[in-house]
This record gives sequence, C-alpha cells and structure tokens, in this order.
Amino acid sequence: MPVFSIAKNNINTKHLASALDFIENYWDELTFESAVDQKTLIGLPNEYLVPSTEIKQGFVHQEMYYWDNFFLVEAMLAIGRVNTAKGIVDNLLHLIERFGLVPNANRYYMLSRSQPPLLTSMIISVYERTQDSEWLGKALDLARLEYEHVWTGRAQPHNRQVYKDLSRYYDINVLHQLAEAESGWDYTPRFENRCLDFLPVDLNSYLHKYETDMAISGFSLQESEFWQNRAAKRAKTMKKLMWDKETGLYLDYDYINKEKAQTVSLASYVPLFVGLATAEEAERARLAVSNFETKWGLATTSLDGGMHVGKQWALPNGWAPLHYMVVRGLERYGYFDDAGRIAEKWLGLNLKVFKKTHRFYEKYNVVKNSSKPAPGVYPGQVGFGWTNAVFLLLAKEYGG
Repeated sequence: MPVFSIAKNNINTKHLASALDFIENYWDELTFESAVDQKTLIGLPNEYLVPSTEIKQGFVHQEMYYWDNFFLVEAMLAIGRVNTAKGIVDNLLHLIERFGLVPNANRYYMLSRSQPPLLTSMIISVYERTQDSEWLGKALDLARLEYEHVWTGRAQPHNRQVYKDLSRYYDINVLHQLAEAESGWDYTPRFENRCLDFLPVDLNSYLHKYETDMAISGFSLQESEFWQNRAAKRAKTMKKLMWDKETGLYLDYDYINKEKAQTVSLASYVPLFVGLATAEEAERARLAVSNFETKWGLATTSLDGGMHVGKQWALPNGWAPLHYMVVRGLERYGYFDDAGRIAEKWLGLNLKVFKKTHRFYEKYNVVKNSSKPAPGVYPGQVGFGWTNAVFLLLAKEYGG
C-alpha cells in the first residue's frame, strides 16, 4: 500500500510529532475501569476507553460507546496494545451474554437501543493479532446471536428487519428520535425526523460485513455457503432499492414511501468500506467525492444540500469516523491518490486546530476551519477518543 507524504499540505512534521505524543500520553486519561454496576453504569470485566473526560463540557463520560470502540480497537492494535483491544471486545461480548445485545453504551438507560454494529470487524482484527482460534469461535457465536436476535429481529424488543430482509435502526420505545440515536448520527437530516421509516445504507452494509465475516470464518462448507448466500441476497436487494444512478451512490431507502432519501451523505461510502460495492460502483463513488470535499476534508452531507439547524451530522461538520471509512473504502478499491488526498486534508485540519488549542475535538468545521462546528443537541466535546484514534491511524499511514 502506498504511503503519502503530507508535506504538500505544508504540515510541520514537528507539529505532527507533538500531536502524536499528546495522543499517546492521553490514552491513560481516557481509560476507565468499573468491574461492578454503579447506579446507572453497567460494570464490565475489563478496562475500556471513554470518549472524553472534560467535565466542563457538560458530560462526565464513564461509559464506553459501541461503535466508537471499532476505531479505538484499531488504534490500540496499531500501537501494540493488543490486550487493551481484546479487553474492549471481551466487554462487548460480556454485554451480549448478559443482556442479549450491545447497548448504545454501558448505561442501564441505554439498553433500549444499540449502535452501528461493527463487532465482527473488531473480533477479526483482534484474532489476526492473537491467533486464538478458541476465542474466535466463542466470539463469533455471540456475534451471531447479536445478528439474529437484534439486527434481524422481526418483533419487539428488536423489530428491525422490516422490509425485503433489510433492517432499520430501532429503539424499544418505537420513537423516531431514539432510533436515530441508535444510528450514531445524532442527529442528521438523512432520515427527515422519521428514522423508523428508513432502511439505512450504512446499517445494511455493516450487516453485509457480518455475513461475509461469518462466511470467511465458517467452520464448515455448509455454514460458509449459508452466510455467502445471505450476503449475496442483501447486496442484490440493496442494489435494487438503494443504488442511485444519478448520484452514483447508494442512498438510504424510505420503505414507507418507496423512494430513495433526499439527503446525500457520507453513509454512501460504507458500501466501499465493507467491500459490498462493485468496481463500477466504486468508481462512481470516487467521482462523487467532489460533492463533499472542501479544502479541509469531507462534509458529512453534500455541499449543495444546505445547512440543517441542530443537526450536527451534516454540512459544515466533518467527523473522524466518516473520514476513516471513506479513506479505507477508497483504498480498498485501489484509489490510493484520492484516499491520500482526503487523509492529508483531515490530518491538516486536526493539526491546525491542535496547534491553537492543544486538543482534539469530536467534530470539526470543514468549510470554515476558523469557525466552530455547527452545534447539535449537546455541547461540543473535546478529548476525543475516536478523533485521536483516527488521527493516529491515518498519520501512521500518510504521515510521511
């Protein structure tokens, strides 16, 4: 895989080193441990990483969040903290054993919903470092339970698989806003405040990844063929309902009104991230990057989509996890120049803000880097777990 220099963005390597040193020293700040339940906090057997510990921002984070962990596990593995990464995954498996799902976070009041399912990806990443086949088998059994009980459930408390064997985000209270919180994009114009009515392109791409991971890891030919057929069927249905020739992207699908979503977002690049897209579709998606790209990175929704008051997962904001998925998706299909350009822009923006504030942030304004990001329903967070993780991962590859 090619390595790109960030020199063309005039990023001072001294500042890069300083930022990486900060991140390395900050992991201890983000590390938390609670083996037993404490009031609303659900105890976990191993230490874990929280997003932020800056109390002045209005939150006291003592809990880990489901999909944040994917980026944190990748970062821990990249710097050799294999035991920390495995401990985090074991925490997620423990939650499935205890509650039947991985909740939004390890809080009792978040047991009504989950978050974007990336568990099999984390399991396989850890297995590749440990080569513990016995652990892999047990972990995948629990991931299979999560897939069947939660993500393809057809009735309360997990009524997610609702149309042509595709799934939606959900919450046991059957409220649009809480289902949208399960998406991790709290909040976004993607679902028009009707999240329960949409089949999300990212969710169904993640489930396709579960199916392909199960097929690859199958312990018998019959089992592998079963999961291959599941994955092929999902991909075929997604192609029929979600592929949009005009934009050259997969879009969320409103199954109530039988139409594709109006909002175009970076969720459309998750099919590349998981390897679901064909080569031709990936090329269209590569060309469509210009609809999101600014001098400082990628806006969460298309540049011509307008501002959305109170929706932080939208223009003008950029988010670390989405940049990571777009970069990895483009790499997967051989578009290393495009991946490198985007990675360099994101690194440059993070460094520019770090130089001024000596902090990393939950989200950034990629349209006007001197401006604060558009606010959401809670105060902007500093710290910040997945931003630090993605910066570290992209800097290792594209940092020169």
